[in-house]
Amino acid sequence: MCATVYDEIQEAASQGHTNVYLNYRKLSELPRELLELFTIQRLYLKRNVLKKLPADIWRLASLVELYLHSNSLHELPDGIGKLQFLEKLNVDNNHLKKLPATIGNLHSLVSLNVANNDLVHLPKEIENLNNLRNLNVMNNKIGSLPWQLCYCQSLKILSFDGNLIQKIPRQLMQHLGLVELSASGNKLRSIPHDVNKLVSLESLILDHNLELHLLPATLLKMESLSILGLSINSGEILQHHEEDFSALQQVLSLRYLPDRAANSVLPLIEVCFRAVYPFVKSFSYQRVSSLRLPNHVTELLTTPTGHCFVCDMPYFTAAFHLNESSDTALRIVKPTSTNLRRVRETRCFFCFCCCSKACLDKVLWMRDSPD
Repeated sequence: MCATVYDEIQEAASQGHTNVYLNYRKLSELPRELLELFTIQRLYLKRNVLKKLPADIWRLASLVELYLHSNSLHELPDGIGKLQFLEKLNVDNNHLKKLPATIGNLHSLVSLNVANNDLVHLPKEIENLNNLRNLNVMNNKIGSLPWQLCYCQSLKILSFDGNLIQKIPRQLMQHLGLVELSASGNKLRSIPHDVNKLVSLESLILDHNLELHLLPATLLKMESLSILGLSINSGEILQHHEEDFSALQQVLSLRYLPDRAANSVLPLIEVCFRAVYPFVKSFSYQRVSSLRLPNHVTELLTTPTGHCFVCDMPYFTAAFHLNESSDTALRIVKPTSTNLRRVRETRCFFCFCCCSKACLDKVLWMRDSPD
């Protein structure tokens, strides 16, 4: 350790400093003397060459902010979960491959920045971060988001641009406080049909998801959106959009077929999947879980696949759906927001999902009626 760093630590100790700045010092390890500074609240270690943190990092019990941007960290110690007063943790631009499960013990955490690492997943224990407002996991190798994020009720900003995520958990659509959702540069093929349930959402960024050619028509109901990013390779959309519908049909399996055979069969199917709703409505989450159903069934019953575009009734296993061009979708919905009307430029297709043939008939009437 160079004399200047040692002198600064000694000065901080003698004068009771709460902020310690050791940026750009070429530190390969954290000085042990630093762990004796129990009054430190903010520790800045930007652009060093730290490969690991000491296991007893928890000794800095007063830490409120830990800034480790641009180091060489490959892991975080489990002991970091004992920093009970930590509000901001920034490990941007390191080599982290995973986060410890103890990260969920940081109940005071407000901001977590783990962008520009090598993460492949996030621990489900993140659900315990009740005060988390800003989560930045941009530019990692994450393949899926934990659905438990829906329990982070203070979350306002979620940024996961530049990952490998194919879908956004539909449970996240229950989050009433989310203001910004940034998902550009992923592998999204669809977004949840209940996206309009994000009533506080002001910014939705979906740029550069080259396979995202089909969007839920409920998106056009989100008049509160002030920022909407939908830059997509429209040339590929026109050529291959029928292939992309197949991904949606794995969940939404009933297409509208206006002929006599369809009219005689679909009502029976409709009864089957709509009958699920009264059953679920009579059970709390705990009661559904107590039935000891398989996990995938329990999850389905507690979170609908979507809600009807017309009457807002939930659907669970199937839905009547109609795919329309952006021009036709705008004619049906008639959004007042100029921002939403710009979706015409993307040349995307929009899916109208309904809980019954009667509701879908209303969409068809709106589509075919003269302006």
